[in-house]
Amino acid sequence: MKQEKSEGEQVMGSSADLQCQQRLELSHLLGTWVNVNSRADFIARFALTLEGDALKLTLLSTSGACEQTQLHLDVHPVASPGSELATGFYHYRQASGSIFAANEKNGVLVLQSYRQQVENQKDNLLTREFYYREASLEPVDKNAQNLQFPGGKTEAAIREQAGENIQAKENFQALAGNWHNTYRQSRWMKAFAIEKTPSAWELEVFGDCNGVTWPKMTLTPYSFDVQEMGFVAYCDLGSVSGLFCAYSNKGLIVVSVFFAADKGGPGQPAVKTFCREFYAKPG
Repeated sequence: MKQEKSEGEQVMGSSADLQCQQRLELSHLLGTWVNVNSRADFIARFALTLEGDALKLTLLSTSGACEQTQLHLDVHPVASPGSELATGFYHYRQASGSIFAANEKNGVLVLQSYRQQVENQKDNLLTREFYYREASLEPVDKNAQNLQFPGGKTEAAIREQAGENIQAKENFQALAGNWHNTYRQSRWMKAFAIEKTPSAWELEVFGDCNGVTWPKMTLTPYSFDVQEMGFVAYCDLGSVSGLFCAYSNKGLIVVSVFFAADKGGPGQPAVKTFCREFYAKPG
């Protein structure tokens, strides 16, 4: 596995790589996004803007329980293979301890945030929250509790599921073992295993994923509550890199994989794509 770059360079991709978005339509991402939950667990509002060739994420407000964080980050837009419409983005920067992974569908953006708690650098926290674009609502739709979101849920129903962020302690042990893709014909990651070694947790990908055979990689556990945990793993093979972001929910693990492949000539931006699939533990 390729060694990490120096602290100042620990970014998946570079500002130059963001030129790849010139091939992508960003209309589904740009704007101000508002959390459907008035009691946000982390980010209440954020903006996605285009500054030159860079797509920027700016945190506008966070929940009262979180220390106000002034973040203005480069994020990498991604599209499904063969599409020119960006429907997601990611940010991976070990130096800041913050990882963001997002996907948008039907006007709702799901943002996964993996971070360390400021007052205790050993607490790895995961939040997964839902957002609507501020400009997409008519003035008469001020009562967000009546908005319908995926699964027929209202904002009030989603709010009831909000929990306290806690440490990823021994509960993560429940995720150990083999997990299989619920879609047998998938050409992405067909199965994977989570294993505890004496020194760390590891992720093993079985078979190829996006045409690449991935080595075992160290993963970092994160936790939202005892029912919902997740992990992040990153591997850089030189010509291609993969950021694996996952969370568990109701017996499934949902994994989003963000790929950056150098398929062009010298000076050409990396091609960035992503997939998002569901995995179950064999009975």
